[in-house]
Amino acid sequence: MIRLHYITNGDMNLELENMTFGKHEKDPVDNVKSFTCRNKEITLKANNMNHFTNWGVIELIPEKGKQPILNASVSADSWGWYATAQIMVEIDEEIIINDNFQSGLKGPIGNPEIKKAFVLLSERSKI
Repeated sequence: MIRLHYITNGDMNLELENMTFGKHEKDPVDNVKSFTCRNKEITLKANNMNHFTNWGVIELIPEKGKQPILNASVSADSWGWYATAQIMVEIDEEIIINDNFQSGLKGPIGNPEIKKAFVLLSERSKI
């Protein structure tokens, strides 16, 4: 089984390529302004950037014969702040990805959004 764990104190978006979401094991409920989950996308916005949401955990189901990719982004919505997100992917209870990353600083110039792509390389993920 492939599971995705995620947490943030800002605005986080998770998009899947060549896989879909399965069973929700735990949805974030603490410090959540909004939370939506579609077939291949999760959007999570924290209510207060001084605190993190609690962890969400969801199953990932890869498409047969295709390379699964997780695209993650995090952004801040308050001026003078930056947001942090952490994701962890485990396959059969073995952690294969664990990344903590931050957005740019929200200000008058530029876009604070940071985007990352994670390729799930394990042979076990290629069902």
